[in-house]
Amino acid sequence: MDSWELYQYLSDLCPPIEVVDGLVFLNRANLSADDLRISIGEYKSISEAQKWINMVPVDDFFSDAISDWNIDDPNILAIMSIYSRSWFAACARVGVDEDILHVSCLKDHETGDVIFRLEQKYPAAKML
Repeated sequence: MDSWELYQYLSDLCPPIEVVDGLVFLNRANLSADDLRISIGEYKSISEAQKWINMVPVDDFFSDAISDWNIDDPNILAIMSIYSRSWFAACARVGVDEDILHVSCLKDHETGDVIFRLEQKYPAAKML
């Protein structure tokens, strides 16, 4: 792993947060508000966009950082909790209460993919 890759992995730990029409987005590409709306418009709905945009693959990071990791390692959930705390803190800075948020861990045992996803229970009331 080189410094640019490390930068990319760490950027996923605390990406900029944007709220669009009451929905929270991890702005991993650091897009302008207009460009983020254009990206969202490429999906069939804003909620579908949120589902996909808020997915952060972490298996490559694990492969680079851990010599021999297992998709069922219980420490993956401990690592996810670190991402959760960071994302919730970033959401709080833009006025979104963590009570409406959840982070899930998606695993595909066939491909070895591990993804953390920020999910939202309902629109952010402060942002409507």
